[in-house]
Amino acid sequence: MDTLLTPAQTAQILGIQTGTLQRWRNKRKPGLPWVRVGHNSVRYRSSDIETFIRSRVTRAEPKQKRGVKKEGHKGANSDERKAK
Repeated sequence: MDTLLTPAQTAQILGIQTGTLQRWRNKRKPGLPWVRVGHNSVRYRSSDIETFIRSRVTRAEPKQKRGVKKEGHKGANSDERKAK
């Protein structure tokens, strides 16, 4: 079974305030599941925290020269927008 962590422990791992976790729960954002273990008590599963962190890893892309469009990028003059 997963280890259940308190909001304080979870906030420390993520480097955020416990109030941020509370706002995320209230707004159902940004997708970090929690477990209600009592009327006013919340815990976070360690595996959910790991998954949450992994889902937010980004890779730096090399800078492109000005005026060079990314492949598949549609600008303001694309056929799709002209059709509307």
